[in-house]
Amino acid sequence: MESAFESREVFLLFLVPFYGEAASREIIFKYELFHKGLQGKPAGLKA
Repeated sequence: MESAFESREVFLLFLVPFYGEAASREIIFKYELFHKGLQGKPAGLKA
C-alpha cells in the first residue's frame, strides 16, 4: 500500500486566510472563495 507521499498524484492547493477586519474578509469572500459567476452556489466554491 502506498503512502500519501509515495503516490504519484500531486494536488495543487491554495490557502486563503479568512481572518482579520470585516472589510478584508468581505474582499476575500467576494473575489477569492468562489469562481466568477458562481458566488453563493455550492458548485462555485473553490475549496
